[in-house]
Amino acid sequence: QSGAYVVEGEEYHLDVEGNECLTAADAAEANARLHKQPGAPVRTRLAIIKVLFAEGKDYRRSDAVDRYALVQAYAHAWQMASDAIEVVPVAETVDEKQSLLDTQVAEHREGVVFENRRAFYVGGKNEKGKTLVRKKQRYPMDVVILNLTPSEKPGREFGAIEVGAWDNDSQSFVSLGNVGTGFSHAKMKEIAAAHRAAPGQVVVSITCLRLTPRGKLREASFDRLRPDKSPTDCTERQPFNWAKNK
Repeated sequence: QSGAYVVEGEEYHLDVEGNECLTAADAAEANARLHKQPGAPVRTRLAIIKVLFAEGKDYRRSDAVDRYALVQAYAHAWQMASDAIEVVPVAETVDEKQSLLDTQVAEHREGVVFENRRAFYVGGKNEKGKTLVRKKQRYPMDVVILNLTPSEKPGREFGAIEVGAWDNDSQSFVSLGNVGTGFSHAKMKEIAAAHRAAPGQVVVSITCLRLTPRGKLREASFDRLRPDKSPTDCTERQPFNWAKNK
């Protein structure tokens, strides 16, 4: 269909391997650092979430479900017009929601957003209105403790744990950054004792959102010690897309 539309969406960028990045700079850095292809092209795409105006009608005071339905109605025409347009998937029934969640996890995406189907449109994240609920997906990863950073707080064994993964190319451990949450004081004592007894040999499980373009953990949290795993088993530096996928 032709005509003028006002939509709400999000621009994102693809690196040379098709990973989704928040900014073009992130995609360019991924090309250079992770894929060893500096100067490779960065593709920009627009993910359309909802329609606000279409064919002379204002849908901001309509039900949210109507704004999402309009996207699906116009999706084919928009995507035929440009391969730079993506339509964000929407689920309504319980089965559809579960299927969408399963797909998000399988594709290592950032998460999903739930919205009250009868809600009016409010610009921005609308956290105060309680019509939106965001669920970020956290992913597990086994890593090796490389170092314990000092703490400025009395009684704490350390400030954070620096963790890493085994790199087969260099035959050494590569730092993935620090983990500073998820452990109690008792667990901190246990971690510190294990690290002192066998530095560089202690494996822990963490959860995080993904890796940054520089290969560092994003919002990582400690889960548990893994005495059953060998440090050189922790080889996956990128078990999921580090970019911002929605």
